[in-house]
Amino acid sequence: MKKTYFILFLFFILYSFIPGAGDCFSQSQFQVVIGDSSNTAEARSIIQTTDGGFIAVGRNYWPGGHMYIVKLTSSGQMQWSKTIGSLDDDLALSVIQTSDGGYAVSGLGSYFGPGIAGPFIVKLTSAGNVEWARVLVGDLLGAAYSIVQTADGGYITANSMDEGGGTFRLTIIKLNNMGLLQWSKKIGSSYGRCIKQTTDRGYIVAGATWSFGEDMLVVKLDSNGTLQWAKTIDGKGDDFAYSIVQTTDGGYAVAGWTYSFMSEKMYIAKLDSSGMLQWTKVFAVNSDRAYSIVQTIDGGYALAGYTGWGGGMFILKLNSDGSLQWSRVVDCGTGQTDARSILQTSDGGYVAAGFGGIWGSTGMFIVKLDNNGNTCGNTVSHKISVDSGGIVNSHIPSVTDFLIMDTLITPQTGTFGYVTTLCVIGIQPISSEIPDSYKLYQNYPNPFNPVTTIKFDIPQSTNVSIKVYDILGSEVYRLSEYKLAGSYEVKFDGSYMASGMYLYSFEANGYKDVKKMVLLK
Repeated sequence: MKKTYFILFLFFILYSFIPGAGDCFSQSQFQVVIGDSSNTAEARSIIQTTDGGFIAVGRNYWPGGHMYIVKLTSSGQMQWSKTIGSLDDDLALSVIQTSDGGYAVSGLGSYFGPGIAGPFIVKLTSAGNVEWARVLVGDLLGAAYSIVQTADGGYITANSMDEGGGTFRLTIIKLNNMGLLQWSKKIGSSYGRCIKQTTDRGYIVAGATWSFGEDMLVVKLDSNGTLQWAKTIDGKGDDFAYSIVQTTDGGYAVAGWTYSFMSEKMYIAKLDSSGMLQWTKVFAVNSDRAYSIVQTIDGGYALAGYTGWGGGMFILKLNSDGSLQWSRVVDCGTGQTDARSILQTSDGGYVAAGFGGIWGSTGMFIVKLDNNGNTCGNTVSHKISVDSGGIVNSHIPSVTDFLIMDTLITPQTGTFGYVTTLCVIGIQPISSEIPDSYKLYQNYPNPFNPVTTIKFDIPQSTNVSIKVYDILGSEVYRLSEYKLAGSYEVKFDGSYMASGMYLYSFEANGYKDVKKMVLLK
């Protein structure tokens, strides 16, 4: 028996070096709410960090309300949290990880003293400590809805009033790496919601413009903020863009909502590199809106927003031509759930962030899905309609220099909240006590039918990989996550696998071990 196991072990080791071998894998799925029993919060932006975890930003609502920044592990557990703000309501709208491993957050600072209010930019260390904070002071600047770090190490923000506020002004503000003003441009009669730096080191901006109603607006600027072109995308009713991404073909995909089809619906337009329309798509369940779009590794797109006037997270996966692959509605039954941001994760799945939860526990709502859109619960059936329409028009907005002041401030800071896990599929902690060494335990029960538990220890925080191979060496299961030091377990489900012997491996920080288990149905 030992000889047989040794041969299988050698086969497994050799097989693990075959390029492309074992391309099936499993991604973690979870749903968490972040807040506390007397307070609630919402997320407006989420990114995956270089350690495999996530950082989500938004606000907590009471008392007063501040920017709320939460750092999570890859499985959605809290590492740290920060509240940052003024003497009045504040809001974080966008977050990026910076080249030094820290973070930059943009949003709204409501009151730091007489006349000191407006777009609020905060630079954080990797541990969430404030390095510097600035308020951009000027006439009717509104909030900094979007921030990116530029190729020169500085930052650029898209700043605007809220829609329906009666003032239509978009301001693009370029800062150096310390948040000091380099230049600012005012684009008249417009709203702005998203800015990205393009491959030519210029910028693409998405929002809306006002003439006899709202039309989607896409503006292309060069690296100095000079207008290159601008396009409106419109139909018979109001249209608004919230998110834009430069695509791998050099064009752009823009997402938002439209009222041009009898009711509010999710609206996506694909433009070429010069802003000419390639296709549009309209998706609807019941009063729908897209807040975020990303291009996926297969050349398609993932979108997130809401349906039913915020009654559920609405998440879509599209092919590269805009045709629908799958759609999901996530709703825990509270009647108020949405997604403000989506990203594709390093394991090929997706994370969406917004507001939601269950009765008695609502707040920042973070949902992890696998690459097929599956999550661990709270999905509801729905019927989706697909349409297309709209035209692109050239637009020549006024672009002028605009005087602002970058005002250094010292914000209030604090900590807040905890994570409530609604459901999870993946690697789960069983003890936070730090073990002495790396160790993989024998699964239990063994033999099993169809579920068994795989337990392991890690003495330091690191990336962890659990893989399962069949008797022929084919990889049938893979789960990779970043974990803090501690003891963990994985529930492995063999429901769809044949009876037989399997090998499972554990890898972490250069340590590797392999054990066998038997599925007996």
